Amino acid sequence: MAELKARLGLPPKTPNNSSLPPSRGQKPSLPSVPKPKGKPRSGAHRLLHPEPTRLHDVRASSCRACGADASGAEQSLCAACDRVEISAIVPDVTRVSLHGGVCPCCASRFKAVASAGLEPDSPFGLNIRAFVIYLRAVQSIHQPRRA
Repeated sequence: MAELKARLGLPPKTPNNSSLPPSRGQKPSLPSVPKPKGKPRSGAHRLLHPEPTRLHDVRASSCRACGADASGAEQSLCAACDRVEISAIVPDVTRVSLHGGVCPCCASRFKAVASAGLEPDSPFGLNIRAFVIYLRAVQSIHQPRRA
């Protein structure tokens, strides 16, 4: 009887103080509070470019809800985003014109000699050659074999 009276003074068994499984524990009921919506974390979005090449302001012409004309209404900035594009690649073509003629003294023909780097051996410059080597060696892009 003394043993039973001693057990009455003990705290109730819980998963924290006994071998009861966690599913048997009583969880305190907390009031339901919705989580506040936070601002984007640092690094969660791309920052706008400080010096864009072009600006394109778009204003609403009509209300999306009722379709009324909104072109005369005062409008403020709601959102801004950048559209990034690589500009068109335009080749830098240097035409080398070699002039020549007939020597007035000895009547032999002569032709001007091109400057270093502008020889008429290949129409492609060093940058294009390097780019082709990069595509073949690093990117494994090869010219298809002809049948």
